[in-house]
Amino acid sequence: MPTEQPPVDPTADAPPCCTHPDGSLTSVARDVLCGVAATPRPVRVAEVAGVPLYRVRESLRELEGLGLVRSEARDRWVLTPTGVDALG
Repeated sequence: MPTEQPPVDPTADAPPCCTHPDGSLTSVARDVLCGVAATPRPVRVAEVAGVPLYRVRESLRELEGLGLVRSEARDRWVLTPTGVDALG
């Protein structure tokens, strides 16, 4: 009888999408930050930044973990002071 294997989490070892190994921001992360500076809604950020919505949402979660953006309300995001500085 075969043993059951636990489900595989495809994102468990996924590399971060917003930072390079040296800690600098990727172009997608910069595009999303610029989009958030222009509009708080992910759908509009996707349009402004030219990034697919799923990538915007993934990036926002990661950028929040880095302290560069924060969620203000359901589906509304703003730059933190650190995020503003990152755009330089």
